[in-house]
Formats: sequence, structure tokens, C-alpha cells
Amino acid sequence: MTIDLLGCYLREIDRYPLLSAQQERHLFACLAQGDGAARTHLIEANLRLVASIAKHYQGPDGFGTPLLDLIQYGNIGLVRAVDKYNPTFGVRFGTYATYYIKAAIWRALDEHGRLIRRSSYQIEQYRHLHALTDDLTHKLGRMPTISDLALHTGQSERFLLQAQTVDQLPLSLDAPLSPVSDEATLHETLASQQSPDPAEVLGEQERVQDMREAVTMLLSALTQREREVITCLFGLDGNGEREALAAGSELGMCRSRVYQLFHSAMRKLRRAAATHGFTSQLFESRAPSAHRKEMPL
Repeated sequence: MTIDLLGCYLREIDRYPLLSAQQERHLFACLAQGDGAARTHLIEANLRLVASIAKHYQGPDGFGTPLLDLIQYGNIGLVRAVDKYNPTFGVRFGTYATYYIKAAIWRALDEHGRLIRRSSYQIEQYRHLHALTDDLTHKLGRMPTISDLALHTGQSERFLLQAQTVDQLPLSLDAPLSPVSDEATLHETLASQQSPDPAEVLGEQERVQDMREAVTMLLSALTQREREVITCLFGLDGNGEREALAAGSELGMCRSRVYQLFHSAMRKLRRAAATHGFTSQLFESRAPSAHRKEMPL
């Protein structure tokens, strides 16, 4: 069974009657004498005023805050108003307390109602802009443009655009993009700064494939032993580059024979590269530095 806490609270405060101006003056006179019961009576008699004001902050203005929470924030302002009010101010207590109630609600919303805190100046600018938007909508018969608002406020359009973002709620990266499906989230649609551009990845894959085809074509101009030497020295078999001594040991030949086959293969590769229009540096640019020192071309 669900208990309607809001309904119970509203029925409870309806039990406290409103005060006349004479009763207010009498209670505040008693409060000045230190009468705690008079203070409690003043607070209870104005709880309905707080509930009435809090209802105006439901929805976007209250950033989705429950009404019962808004009322509790307003009650804090009411208590502060009771302690600050003086009958010599010349206004009824309800008029005076309204300011403190609204201020307490806005202060609480600013501190607890959002993930990103805004300054009181920004909040006040948004409230003024929101009220002006409603007024111009009634006068113009349409929603005012940012130019209309700039004309009536004297502020720049850039400033007004920033002021309009105060009421925007933060979005969760894990929230579904569609209310009817949770398959895709906002996080999945955002570009990653660490992930490479798909077009660049595809282009690189194509360049690597072209390089492999070119190497295969050029190696076909060599003898089997020359291909074996080039494959070992450049690591074309995927086992990494080997030095001449290691390549000779693997292929069953001395280092001098490796040098001889290397130079012979490089001459054939240059001629084949020129014939097919490839750069003559195709293999030199990939040769290990140790090979270049050991095998001057």
C-alpha cells in the first residue's frame, strides 16, 4: 500500500487557520517577548502560503524536483522570514515572507537540484528571461526569436543564448536515444578522440595491400636464394628482421654469400622497380640500419 505523503501533508496544514492583520501584530508582539508558542503559531498559519508558492516551481522551473521537496525548501525560508520580520516594516507578513520563501527555494534548487551548479546571477538572469519570453509570447502571438529578446533586453544574442542554457538538464551517456528502445545510447554515437578515423584506417589498409602486391611482384624477379636472403633480412616472413650472420646461419650459408646475394638482389629489384614505375627506395627505405652499414650499396 502506497502512502500519499503529499496529500497527507496538505490536509494537515489545512487545519491551521489564516491570521488577520491584528492577530499577526499580537503574535509578533508576543514573539518579541520570547514567546516560542507565538513563533510556532505564525509558522503553522503560513504553511499554506509556502505550498501555494512551491507549486509554481514544478516542472522545468524546478528542474523536476518533487513538490514535497520544494515545500520543505520554502518552509526554511518561512522560518527565516518569521525571525526577520518586524511589524514596523509597514507590510503584511505574507508579503514580506514571500521573498524569503522564493529565495530559499531557488537557493536549494541551485545547490541540490542540478549536477552543475549555477551562480545566483545566472539563475536570476534566466528567471527574468523566462518571464520576458512569456510576456512577449502573449503580446506577439508567437514565440519570440532571440532577436526579439535582444531588442527588449539590450543584451547581445550570444549572452541570451547562454542564459537560456541555465535550465538545461544534463544528459546521461548511458541513456537510450529512443524512449521505446534501449539498444543505442548517446555514448555509442559520440566520436572518440582516441579512435582512428575509419576513412584513414581504410586508406592505410589499402596502402598496405598495395605495398604487399608490389613486393610480391618485385620478388618474382629474383632467384629462390635471393628471395630467401631478402625475406630474412627484411623480415618479410613475419619473424622480424635478421642480421646477415643470423640470416646466413638460418639459410645454411656464410655471411659473405649473404652479402653477395643481397647486392645481386638489390640490383635486380631496382631494375624491376623502374620497369613497373615503383620508387627505387621501396626496399632501401625498409632496410634495417645495421644492414646499410654492413652492406654499402
